[in-house]
Amino acid sequence: MNKILYATDFSENAKKAFGYVAKLAQYHHADLIMLHVFDIPTSFDFPYIDDAREMERQAIRESKNNQ
Repeated sequence: MNKILYATDFSENAKKAFGYVAKLAQYHHADLIMLHVFDIPTSFDFPYIDDAREMERQAIRESKNNQ
């Protein structure tokens, strides 16, 4: 085992699972890769923004506020 992919939504259960996966990676001397994916709403239900980068920044701010 060379790499372990840990996908997370940063929920309480995910935080508990991280301890397990970190020990597993350490035991197998594997790289631990953490992945967090969140949804950027479609333009139909998202405020109009001309710049796609600003749309991404706004989605990140909203995601942080919902945690």
